[in-house]
Amino acid sequence: MDEFAAALKTQREAAGLTLEDLFQRTRINRVFLEAIEEGRFDVLPSVYVRLFLKKYAQEVGLDVQQTLRNYEISTQPPPPPANPIKSRHLESSAMVPILAALGVLVVIISIGFWTLNDSEAPQIPQDTRPDKGTTRLQPQPAPSSPQAPTAAESSDRLADTPIESEDGVPQEDVSALVEPARGDRVVSAYSLSLGFPINRKDSILVLSAIATGATRVSVRSDEQAVFEGLLTVGSQRTWEARTRIRVEIEKAGALALSLQGNPLKRLGKQGRKLRL
Repeated sequence: MDEFAAALKTQREAAGLTLEDLFQRTRINRVFLEAIEEGRFDVLPSVYVRLFLKKYAQEVGLDVQQTLRNYEISTQPPPPPANPIKSRHLESSAMVPILAALGVLVVIISIGFWTLNDSEAPQIPQDTRPDKGTTRLQPQPAPSSPQAPTAAESSDRLADTPIESEDGVPQEDVSALVEPARGDRVVSAYSLSLGFPINRKDSILVLSAIATGATRVSVRSDEQAVFEGLLTVGSQRTWEARTRIRVEIEKAGALALSLQGNPLKRLGKQGRKLRL
């Protein structure tokens, strides 16, 4: 619209006419003439816009029909912006054949790599009978040496061993898993009875914790990691399991624990790592 209005004004000036001259010839209000040359057609009476342009074009020497067509073009709304979702969809569709070709190339390279490794692998002579003059080759087992059980194995063995009372009846217990000190890691080790019964009909175990001090804690429920992070003072957490809950506390005494709603006594030496 600005370009259209500027072209009108340029043509008027080229014709040597002033706005006053146009007013005398067309009897169009000078305010309206100024609005036309500034592209402010919204201030003109809408029913007279085409008539004003027609008279304006006649007086300044422009083609009337072409001027009206240019006005219609300048008032057309701009095309809508491209749909970004559709564009991304088209880009994704274009990537499909490329990704498929890359996948085929990877498979071919992998097959070639495996084939090359197989061809370079040392060949072991086949077994032959002793009377053919060859010796039967058999792989010799590597010498074995006694190996001490790992800390985790020792811990699991201790955890799976029930504590018995004097009459030989197993008691419900929470056992601290034993782990030898490694470097500056000191793990407190305990084995204790709860002091209260656990209903074996309970479908889940529920362990609750309230942090009385800042400490890092990691929890495994039924051998699946369910939490690992820092608990600040006042933080509360609850974990559930069907068979077993393992808790590792960076600083013993920093958590107040309850099992099935029954508080457990404080375990471990203050500030030492504790695994339950």
